[in-house]
Amino acid sequence: MKNIVLLFFMCSLSCLCQDNCGNVLYKVTGTYDIIYYTMRFSNKYSYYEETKIQKESEKIEVLKENGNVIKNVTIQKQSLKPMFFFNDRKELYFLTEYVSGKTDIVKETNIKWDWKILPDEKKIGNFTVQKATAKFRGSSFTGWFTNTIPLPYGPWKAKGLPGIILEIYDDNNLLHITAIKVSLTGENCKNPIDKMIFKNSIDIYTFLKKEKQEDVDFIKKLNAKLPKGAKKFNVNEDCDDCPKQLKLENFEEKF
Repeated sequence: MKNIVLLFFMCSLSCLCQDNCGNVLYKVTGTYDIIYYTMRFSNKYSYYEETKIQKESEKIEVLKENGNVIKNVTIQKQSLKPMFFFNDRKELYFLTEYVSGKTDIVKETNIKWDWKILPDEKKIGNFTVQKATAKFRGSSFTGWFTNTIPLPYGPWKAKGLPGIILEIYDDNNLLHITAIKVSLTGENCKNPIDKMIFKNSIDIYTFLKKEKQEDVDFIKKLNAKLPKGAKKFNVNEDCDDCPKQLKLENFEEKF
């Protein structure tokens, strides 16, 4: 009898130790055009990567209003490198693109989501998902996760729930990510990215300083392109005329 119980325990443990592998296709909407990302995952990592990349350069329009020259600048993606977020449970790495088109890989540690799990449930495809809410870097988020895939991953920087996050959005509608296809493979769990590319990654503080300087340099470049009579962009310490984005993350708040 003891042998039977022991055998059952070992089999159960073996099942729990098996790698959970799969892919989730997400649709990303918000303040930009629709983007699609695919997240590959296993027990050891998640890799969230942009798909269907289109390269576009910045557009500069010079308009006249009541006889005065005004300017309108639209900044678009310039790099063909796919944006990605790699989570190995200990650290998060992501590829970022500056307004100049240059890219860096940024390393973040100790990202914490203070989730509150709620009893609400709904369906996303064939999966029953449960609701959770959290505050993260100044924004309020709602996430929907499934216990069917008991891994703490999610799209973008979201993580820390007891199941894969299939939907997440913030209260200001800056970002809304929804799973539109889930595939559970149970095989091919190999990490899809060579960790050597993280060798020259920069920390988040270095990134924020570099991002601000890239914005200043970009504004100076635009000033040089403006026609005679157009009012130049203001480049001061706060870079008032630098490209402004609605903030999903407020880094003035505690990390």
